[in-house]
Amino acid sequence: MKHLLVVNPNATTSMTEGMKLETAELQKELGKRGVVFDFFTAPGSKIQGYDPTSAPPAIEGTVDSIRSASACFAALFSDPSRGPPRPITDYDGILVACYSDHPLVPMLREALTGNKPVAVLGIMQASVLRALALGARRVAVVTTAKRWEELLDAGIRAMGVSGEVLAPAGATCGGRGGVLSTGLGVLELESLPKAEVVQRVSGAAERLVRDAGADAVCLGCAGMVGLKEAVEAAVAPYKERVGGRVLVLDSVTAGITLLSGLV
Repeated sequence: MKHLLVVNPNATTSMTEGMKLETAELQKELGKRGVVFDFFTAPGSKIQGYDPTSAPPAIEGTVDSIRSASACFAALFSDPSRGPPRPITDYDGILVACYSDHPLVPMLREALTGNKPVAVLGIMQASVLRALALGARRVAVVTTAKRWEELLDAGIRAMGVSGEVLAPAGATCGGRGGVLSTGLGVLELESLPKAEVVQRVSGAAERLVRDAGADAVCLGCAGMVGLKEAVEAAVAPYKERVGGRVLVLDSVTAGITLLSGLV
């Protein structure tokens, strides 16, 4: 039996529940192969202002990423009452479900060195690697706020991915590198009417395929889980422009799939 942990490093429980629900069938299928999952939401706080022991409700940039990594790390290693059902060292693989070059990924890799081998992966890395493994030649990412365009472009390039593999969103769509913003905040993915969210995410994906020539579009936020089919329908009319196929990758599903194959 292999035990995997999916970490939501923000403190919004409803986002974790959405990930659980949308990946339930995949979890069931992997369970038949002896792979079981736990989900963990970062500890939040009712304190007004900055609380160094608690994660923010959404991760909207570098400061939030560092805060969330610190709060998660403390809960996972130092405070079992706020942590997952099992000790962190009992897991065979850990997925950090924030679409970014999240600092919790290298922190966990470093802290778990010397114990049994543990695969630690972020959903950004998982979605890009899966796109490339499935034959994508031009990868693009739909993200939330504008500031993520630069951060994600840098994070993907830090993986060693050549700029030639990234769809030119900066040159054609007003994005940065292979990344295009919807202008939405993370929590707006849940709070706004679903029709508006679908329109904004699908519209960005259409532009990436139609104008930037992307043949793979990664949904660049864990809060976009469940939007894959709608985005696939939106980009379908443009697939002949990019070789007859457009991959749309849900990053949480990509992460679970890839991580389960590594343990």
